[in-house]
Amino acid sequence: MVSDPQLGVMVRHGLKVYSCVRDKWLLFCCRSAEEKQCWLEAMAEERRLVEKDRQDGLEFPPAARQLARMAARCQKRPPSKPRSM
Repeated sequence: MVSDPQLGVMVRHGLKVYSCVRDKWLLFCCRSAEEKQCWLEAMAEERRLVEKDRQDGLEFPPAARQLARMAARCQKRPPSKPRSM
């Protein structure tokens, strides 16, 4: 159980994450303990990969990062459900 005193809620299978960029706490809810564990493992793996890239000296210029952000934002996504005729 995760308790959030700011919102006054208790959440089962929740993750509370701090965002340095936004300077705020984020509360994520998972459906099961297994799903929560899967997310925790994925986040740990992502942090390991980022640290490995830093150690290897992999760094992208700010212009390339901005282009990647814009491409991800403007990417057209397929509809989530088929539309009825």
